[in-house]
Amino acid sequence: MLWLSIYLPLLPLEVFNHSKPLSEAGLSDSAINNDIERPLVISVRHKVLLCNRAASQCGIEPGVAINTARGLSDTLLIAERDPQKEQRLLQHLAESVYQFSSAVSCYNNHRSENSLLLEIGGSLRLFNGRQQLKQNISEILHQHPLNRPSGFQHQLSIANTPKAAELLARYQYRQQQSSNKSPANKKNINKNARGSDQLSAIPIGLLDLAEQSLSQCLDMGITQLEQLRRIPAAALGKRLGKEIVLYLEQLSGKRADPQRLIMLPAYFEREQFYIDGLRSHTDLMYPIKYLLSELCAYLQVRQLQCRGMQWCFHRFSRQKNIIAIHCSEALNDYQALLTLITIKLDQLPLDSPVETVTLKVTDFEQSHVVVDDFFDQKNPSRNIHLLADKLTAKLGPQALTTIVLHNDHFPEASNRPHQFQQGQSKHDLQHNSLPPRPSWLLPAPEQLFCIDSDIYYKSHKLLLLKGPERIEGKWWTNSGASRDYFVAARKKSANNSAAQNHYQAFYWIYYDRKIQQWYLHGLFS
Repeated sequence: MLWLSIYLPLLPLEVFNHSKPLSEAGLSDSAINNDIERPLVISVRHKVLLCNRAASQCGIEPGVAINTARGLSDTLLIAERDPQKEQRLLQHLAESVYQFSSAVSCYNNHRSENSLLLEIGGSLRLFNGRQQLKQNISEILHQHPLNRPSGFQHQLSIANTPKAAELLARYQYRQQQSSNKSPANKKNINKNARGSDQLSAIPIGLLDLAEQSLSQCLDMGITQLEQLRRIPAAALGKRLGKEIVLYLEQLSGKRADPQRLIMLPAYFEREQFYIDGLRSHTDLMYPIKYLLSELCAYLQVRQLQCRGMQWCFHRFSRQKNIIAIHCSEALNDYQALLTLITIKLDQLPLDSPVETVTLKVTDFEQSHVVVDDFFDQKNPSRNIHLLADKLTAKLGPQALTTIVLHNDHFPEASNRPHQFQQGQSKHDLQHNSLPPRPSWLLPAPEQLFCIDSDIYYKSHKLLLLKGPERIEGKWWTNSGASRDYFVAARKKSANNSAAQNHYQAFYWIYYDRKIQQWYLHGLFS
């Protein structure tokens, strides 16, 4: 087996966003950079755990007391570390890289550092080798919509066991950080990294062990992993405990190290948190676009379409607003979904800043390949459904009415107006097995006149073209009827030709067999 580790060193910091760069009008993603960011630090036990580049430029470093950091910057943003948000984001990133391997695990070591582990032994041939696979994963993380524009900082490493890959990724990341700070040491660092066993020179302090075990190793004069490996397992377990023996055996592959693999949920849910809040609809459009981009990528990879989505806006006042959007036709089109939420967003009150924007989708359908006519580039059905969705989003579902089928033999009762409801299955109003039906039914049948067996409508003589079609029903009640329906027409001129172009109008008429009377019931367009 071959494992790839994705080490995410800044995930506690990348969970949080702030809205100042997004509020700058006219700025594109490429223009939003750290120069206009506000200083942001993540605190744990009143000390700085991580800080962004703007905070570093103010002289703030990890380990500094929070009070000291406040004195270094007047505009400093401070956020307490939130492990729950980190685990949700880690799960979302795991779902994003699931396309590269079906065995993906979320890993947290003793220092609460976050990593993703992928078993890639069966994926190398599909993605043209290790380097191409690592490049594909890096591109996804650098361009991920949940942390625009810089993406997620990460370090990728490959080893034969999960714990070896995780340890190697953290070690290589610290090597790069050290080389950036002191370029003079770059040669020595690279020399160690190119050794036959890259794990040998790893400092003992990086091992995924409890602090007490690491302290005991240092007290014994053990500073590198290679020194620890030389000690026999029996003696090591007697002196330092079974935990360290188990770790070393799993590190080398002598003992199995089963991972808790993720299961793809039956729903889609993503969120973005803004520490200083979003105060306008313009600011809200940025996380909305990013979350929609993530949704469309999710739908594309899994070949799905959605029939609706739910947006939740949490405020600093602990109140929340929910905007539910239902689609009359399943969609996976970014522009169509963006249009619908943009229309509904105008109805969102902004009496207090929005802290968290959450997008959730639970109603999916499998994508179907639609083969269109090569010369017909228009899809009128889709345009109609999108128009209905826009009107419903703007005016509400009560503003639209549709026609639905009811189980009744009589035409006036089989098609009834009904309030338009999105997300329901479409009703097919035409049955291929039935004779032609008019597109317009009169509110009530209109009586026709007969003179010498000729049928007249407003002094116009009608000719019977098709029929009869007998419709009977409700014979057991007083309202029962028996009708013979015909397609009739009136001529344009006195020409006796029966060609269709000589007819001016077509009517749907019937003969009531009970009362022996002719009626006009509908008009053909």
